[in-house]
Amino acid sequence: LCPKVAPLWAGIMRRWVNAARMGVWTLAWAGAAMAQTLDDPPAAVLKWVPAGLEVLQAQPGDLNGDAYPDVVLALRQPQLAEEADGSAARLLLLLLGQADGQYRLAARNDHVVMCAQCGGMMGDPFSDIRIQRGHFSIEH
Repeated sequence: LCPKVAPLWAGIMRRWVNAARMGVWTLAWAGAAMAQTLDDPPAAVLKWVPAGLEVLQAQPGDLNGDAYPDVVLALRQPQLAEEADGSAARLLLLLLGQADGQYRLAARNDHVVMCAQCGGMMGDPFSDIRIQRGHFSIEH
């Protein structure tokens, strides 16, 4: 295992073994708190969505440790247009929350979220956005 991953796996296995001894089968990620996805993002977030695109996923969390909610947005073309052209690019926006309740665009990437047909016969490869301990990941 990678030196960065080995301690995490050791913690997972230790918790798994302890749970098995108690007769409870669970798999707990060490210290990982998952925020719920925003089903209906606020207007302060939606103003960053460019015309002609819609929200694929909006994941809130605290990325910079300032206690203001940040949001990672995955954007796509509207569903019907995306089905017609599944190779259309998807955008990722990183929005940092401000004291006044608004958001500031910290980063944009037009390539990290895979297109709907990039998974071939396996279907849309996009799975989730996760925010943990000041980091985010795009899961395909």
